[in-house]
Amino acid sequence: MNTIAVAGILCDVFGLDDLPSDCDEITCLWALHGRTLDRSWLHPSILETLHKHRERRTSERKGQQGGLIAVCFDQRNHGSRLVSPAANTDWLGGNKTAATDLFATYQGTATDVRVLIDFLPCYLPPEIGAKIRHHMVAGDSLGGHAAWQVVLQEPRVSAAVVFIGFPDFIRLMSWRAEAARLPSSSDGGQRFLGSEDFPPALVEAVSRYDPAASLLGKAVPLFTLQHTPGGVEEWSSDPDLMSASHLTAALAREMRHRLRNKSILNLYATRDPTVPPHASAPFLSWLSHATRPGAWFDGEGCRVENIGVDGVHALTAEMIALETQ
Repeated sequence: MNTIAVAGILCDVFGLDDLPSDCDEITCLWALHGRTLDRSWLHPSILETLHKHRERRTSERKGQQGGLIAVCFDQRNHGSRLVSPAANTDWLGGNKTAATDLFATYQGTATDVRVLIDFLPCYLPPEIGAKIRHHMVAGDSLGGHAAWQVVLQEPRVSAAVVFIGFPDFIRLMSWRAEAARLPSSSDGGQRFLGSEDFPPALVEAVSRYDPAASLLGKAVPLFTLQHTPGGVEEWSSDPDLMSASHLTAALAREMRHRLRNKSILNLYATRDPTVPPHASAPFLSWLSHATRPGAWFDGEGCRVENIGVDGVHALTAEMIALETQ
């Protein structure tokens, strides 16, 4: 492992010494840790991933497989970048700006990944930096939330593995607001979006960056995305409906911009009390329908796979095994 300061961020880079001398291209895996943790927590899983890659490489014909390196760094307000422990807590923990703090942190991580992709090669030996041609991202919990942002926002990232992360911030925060019994979540949550708990500037940012809001927001009102009864489920369960009345030119354009030639493996815990599957189910159902063979987005090179693993909110050995297959 080599620790390198890139754009003011400490990055642990793995695999540099194990690259085959004759590889002509390198893939970089960006690994993102969970909330309240730091980059060191990812070291064992990164080493296992690289080990399995080397095993596959040795079993392949010489020259058939390129090299792989992996990079992890502390997310904003974590590890070496911690400035406010309170900002990593939720409403139940007394943090009144919990929604803004959470979204700003992992959207900030997505921005960091883009910057690091730009500049990491400058800090590596020229013969290595010039060969980095492909990028993937993997993250769990907070890192999983960020992984969704990265794969949809960064054209150079072609694949993501999401562990217990969520792609629908509005629905999850609406559910958490009700669980915390916030006054803004009463009356069916009609006052929640734009309230002190979910300020207008946050609504605007989520509309731009969140997977569900940035895509489905082109077809249905954000308030519809907020609720479990009716709303999204009524049309996301119909695999053909989006090709008719709800499919807009803006949505089709956004889908091609964000998801063309992307692969996403979404691994979730079936009994997760923190990121419950029902909060992501409508968006994931719609996305799976839209990208299935024969659907309207088929042919754009997008592959989405959702796998539920029995358990609660934790990265498990079973999940890691599915990632490295």
